[in-house]
Amino acid sequence: MYNNKLQKYIDKSNYFIYNIQKHSLIQTGGRNVIVHFIRHAQSTANEAGDRNLKEYNSEKWFDAELSSTGIIQAKKLQTINIKPDLVYTSPFRRTFATLYYSLALLNIKNTPIMVDNRISEIKNGHPCNYNNYYATIPINERPIESEQDVINRGQLWFNDMITYIKDKPNIYNVFVYTHGLFMYTFLNNSTFQFDHNCNNFPENTQICSVNINTFL
Repeated sequence: MYNNKLQKYIDKSNYFIYNIQKHSLIQTGGRNVIVHFIRHAQSTANEAGDRNLKEYNSEKWFDAELSSTGIIQAKKLQTINIKPDLVYTSPFRRTFATLYYSLALLNIKNTPIMVDNRISEIKNGHPCNYNNYYATIPINERPIESEQDVINRGQLWFNDMITYIKDKPNIYNVFVYTHGLFMYTFLNNSTFQFDHNCNNFPENTQICSVNINTFL
């Protein structure tokens, strides 16, 4: 039996799954391409932050992995029942793990999976926002990004994605495994003016779906 806190996470996952199904439009003669931005499941750093802010800031959460609750959350996404035609992920362990557990039951061996650093977490000084490339770099020497830096790299990634799928008529659903800060910043502040359902800061495994037909 789940405890009350874990059941809360499961209930929210059910809501997020309903949301992605609602936004995946049935194909009726025209091509509808939906990009589903998926925030990673709960990480060990997120879990630590729920307990103690000082512990959350510890260097031991560098490139944090999924917590036990996060694994359950990611597995819950298996019930989305939508097979992606293209997958993007940031090069972080928590996004890779969320991708793995959420797609484990689907036959996606022929589905392109692209790792792209441009959809990574914002580099703001916190240890879990840097991947292994920065492991040996002292904390005070790690790069810090502005909001505009994040928007710029997100827009470059988005333009490249559009170029990639324009001449591929079999791509309808794109899954993007990324991070809360990136999702919120990019979707709400880029020049693309997306019509989306992510007006508040996304929670773990929250899915923000965007119809990108106007860009194709």
